[in-house]
Amino acid sequence: MGGHTAFHPNCRIGQYSYTGGYSKVVQDIPPFMLADGVPAIIKTINTIGMKRHGFSERDISVARKIYKTLYREGLNRRQALDRIRENKEFESEITKAIISFAQDSERGFA
Repeated sequence: MGGHTAFHPNCRIGQYSYTGGYSKVVQDIPPFMLADGVPAIIKTINTIGMKRHGFSERDISVARKIYKTLYREGLNRRQALDRIRENKEFESEITKAIISFAQDSERGFA
């Protein structure tokens, strides 16, 4: 977590995610994502953190494709998550972690 980041008390921060300094987090930050801003929005995946923790290039690629599906294809969350579940290209532990996190989200994703 970046310095001086403010979090709403009920927000969840996914594993291996990262928030920029002075961010204001009011919604959940999914696993493997990088969030920044006031309010915090997802900017990309946490590539550096994933590499430092030994994730393979395939895992990083899957996380990047999931990010693009969730945030760059113009789909609503349900449509994006359905596409991720159905696509064999996304089969990995990364996908399972993000889908599990999404199913348990009460505040929605940043």
